[in-house]
Amino acid sequence: MSTDLSSMRHRTSWVLGIGLRAQCPPDDLISLVTRITADHGLAMTDLAGIATWQARIKAPAIHALAASLDCSIVGLERPELARVGPRVLTRSPRLRALIGIDSVAEAAALVLADRLAGGQPGALAGPRRQTDLATAALATCATDWAIDNVNYPLD
Repeated sequence: MSTDLSSMRHRTSWVLGIGLRAQCPPDDLISLVTRITADHGLAMTDLAGIATWQARIKAPAIHALAASLDCSIVGLERPELARVGPRVLTRSPRLRALIGIDSVAEAAALVLADRLAGGQPGALAGPRRQTDLATAALATCATDWAIDNVNYPLD
């Protein structure tokens, strides 16, 4: 799937990856994203885009979040998410058994950050955060500023 990323590139280097169960209420997801951005010293408006697994792209919570942030949503197929699997920080055996991916939120954030950086590796701001029904992860594009300011050492 080819998505036009030009509107994301000029806004900021921070992106959000989301994993969620289909029944996740919008308020649960928005609250999670509010917490994770605040914990990293960001405003929700600092986010350039949202990425998630293609199978969840039509979830009401994803659309409510995108509308509240005025952000684009990028749907990613499993092979794209699996490609960055070695770089995720969190591994869910349950998720691995269900869909063959260790962390949708972290992988989605990394894939989108990589795209925005023109193929350079993006960096996670830290492990994903979760509620009972959703996960969220922040990543930034691979710039000197990003590499100096992430919360874990890069390989």
